[in-house]
Amino acid sequence: MRYSVKSRLLIGAIGVLGALAFATAPASAAPASFTLTGSGTFAPGLALNADPGEIWNYSGTGYAVAAAYIGPISCTVNGNDTIGSLAQSAGAFAGKCTTLVGTEDIAGTYTRTGSAAKMAGQIGPAPLGGNFTASCSFVPGPPPVTAYQQSCTFTVQ
Repeated sequence: MRYSVKSRLLIGAIGVLGALAFATAPASAAPASFTLTGSGTFAPGLALNADPGEIWNYSGTGYAVAAAYIGPISCTVNGNDTIGSLAQSAGAFAGKCTTLVGTEDIAGTYTRTGSAAKMAGQIGPAPLGGNFTASCSFVPGPPPVTAYQQSCTFTVQ
């Protein structure tokens, strides 16, 4: 009989320790991430000299991982470029992202130097809802750049 009580106590202690370990997971763990790879256009076209009147669009597809969703995602956004040169870009964007369970708004700001771009903004409401940051690789066509390829990795908090 004692062996049975000890076994029960041991199993109970393991369960409590497991629950504690789960409950103390770091709060900084990202609830979602997703990648996008796609292409877009600039108008009238990025040149070597700055033209802050550029507008652009982008469409990309990828894969998302979140607590409430794992699956494909596609996004289409439009933006402006307040610098507008092949060397640098900056501005704002807004659009929609679609998953198998619905459509989410996405909006934010970005900066680009050469082929490296950084983004920050909001996506939501769900299943990926929250503030995001993203790192992107920008591959332009020949100047004046009217077409480009871009891959991004997003982290949503």
